[in-house]
Amino acid sequence: MFTGIFIALTLLTADLGKVRTLYKEAISSSSKADELYKLTQPAAAQNAVYRAYFGTALALQAKHGWSPASKLSKASMAMDELNKAVIAAPNDLEVRFLRFSFESNLPAIVSGTRHLAEDKKMILGKMYKAHGLWPVMKSFLLNSAQLTAAEKKLVQAV
Repeated sequence: MFTGIFIALTLLTADLGKVRTLYKEAISSSSKADELYKLTQPAAAQNAVYRAYFGTALALQAKHGWSPASKLSKASMAMDELNKAVIAAPNDLEVRFLRFSFESNLPAIVSGTRHLAEDKKMILGKMYKAHGLWPVMKSFLLNSAQLTAAEKKLVQAV
């Protein structure tokens, strides 16, 4: 029984590495956003981190899309998935970061930035260098208009 659990956790960890890599690539590639969507969709209902990446994939599809109606629809679905992920794992740094990065990039005409302060506080209180996504998080946070100069110094120190 323990061997099965270990194997399942190992596969999940290995897949998470691929998901993180795809996420980085999907930021600038529509085809990679579609690939991230396909990879995370099956696991989204069972795991909060995968659900957050699924929501992020939807957000990136919206970013790369051309139809305003489709962009708005995907952004709305992305917010829903990201919020569900946070409800399922409210103390997960990665989940909070993914929602924070999504809300930080929403255009001003789209409402949905109500979690920025809450997510930023949690991220700043839990950030650590050994996290598998830390280089991406750090770069994003240092370039974020949502952080003060003092908060950016805290991020830089990690």
